[in-house]
Amino acid sequence: SNSWNKKKTELTGSYFFNRSNNALSSSTNRQFANSANTLYRENSTSGSINYNHRANFRFEHQLDSATSLLFRPRLSWQQNNANKILQGVTSSNGTMLNNLNTLYNSDNRGINPGGDLLLRRRLGKRAGRTISLNITGSYTDRTGTSLLRTTSATTNLNQQALLNQHSGSIGTNLAYTEPVGQHAQLQANYSLSYAPNNSNKRTYNFQAADQQYSRLDTALSNVFDNHYFTQGGGLSYRYNTRTLQLSVGVSGQVAQLRGDQTFPVNGPVNYTFWNVLPQAMLMFRPDRQHNIRVFYRTNTSAPSINQLQAVVNNSNPLQLTIGNPGLRQEYQHNLVARYTASNPEKSGSFFALLSGSYTQDPISNRTIVAARDTTFVPTNASEAIRLPAAGQLTQSVNLQQEYSVRALANYGQPFFNKKLNANASLGGSYSQTPGLVNQGLNYARTPALTGGLTLSSNISERLDFTLSS
Repeated sequence: SNSWNKKKTELTGSYFFNRSNNALSSSTNRQFANSANTLYRENSTSGSINYNHRANFRFEHQLDSATSLLFRPRLSWQQNNANKILQGVTSSNGTMLNNLNTLYNSDNRGINPGGDLLLRRRLGKRAGRTISLNITGSYTDRTGTSLLRTTSATTNLNQQALLNQHSGSIGTNLAYTEPVGQHAQLQANYSLSYAPNNSNKRTYNFQAADQQYSRLDTALSNVFDNHYFTQGGGLSYRYNTRTLQLSVGVSGQVAQLRGDQTFPVNGPVNYTFWNVLPQAMLMFRPDRQHNIRVFYRTNTSAPSINQLQAVVNNSNPLQLTIGNPGLRQEYQHNLVARYTASNPEKSGSFFALLSGSYTQDPISNRTIVAARDTTFVPTNASEAIRLPAAGQLTQSVNLQQEYSVRALANYGQPFFNKKLNANASLGGSYSQTPGLVNQGLNYARTPALTGGLTLSSNISERLDFTLSS
């Protein structure tokens, strides 16, 4: 970091690099819900080598006594080389329905520049009257090559897939604050954002005649453009005293999701969403030892380019996946409550958290399990897909009733003249995720209970220890 110009300008930066080499062996035994006698067994070994570079900078300049500029650019680059060997068998009542031997290799690279710019200015001499402009932007360029070789009872594949994905986003937010009385403030804001995405995947079959991957497989190829545009404005009220902070606000948002499939056939998609996004915050601190915070937020999420693109991923030919150009955005409610208490005299502390979320129109999965060799046309797809007996096709769909709740408590206390510290924690969570199997709606309900105890000591400058469970 460095500062100059009488400390009106400050520049800081950081760089990060890591390399990881991962290996995994797994075994899967799956029993199908629609047929208790149908079993799928799979053994696989996989490995990957990952490279990550990240650079972050922060440039801050005080233009004058009332105006400041903050610029935070960033750049990252990733490379991933992966391989996987898979053997799978599907059987029913001891009779083999299909089998699979697959070798998969991939090489993916991506670069991600981005940053944000914040310009702030105080207006007049009255404290709390400000105007600010925030501009954010990012870009991702990803390229990849993968090779798939598969032998099974019904199909032999030797394919090369070429992937080019480009995505970006740019957004701006203009905010004005006006003081109301001694402790309150009104804020008005207006925001715009635009996120274009393009994905081009071409899959070629190996031709023995010319010893090249030269025959285009249109069922596994797709070119898709996606554009997501949002704009909206809102008002919020803030109240601030020594012991209480309160904020309530509401925003209106209109979002347009437009998709254009240009290969193998044309298929336009156009949706417009109108949303009301409320939010609230309460922070109560009656004294230095106790603190209560409650947050309520709402937000929307657009489907990703991979979830929208109607192109088959056949890296496991018995378990295919495909996107859905007709997906809608998600609408999420989030509520978080936190309580902290401390005892400075005894150095004890207590922390409790309760959080919950509910998602409208969650993007989940629909899985088709073939009872026999068949063909199936996915939703909003242009071509039929062949499925062997007991083969699966999973597609992204919007469903309903997805939620989760989580609770956590932690208590810490030193003992023996603060030479031994004990921390005990207890937590639990419960989530419900919808899904479709063939035409049947089901819910995956996941309860979880966690707990832990940590003992740490700093007996002397030469000896310390930590025990945890």
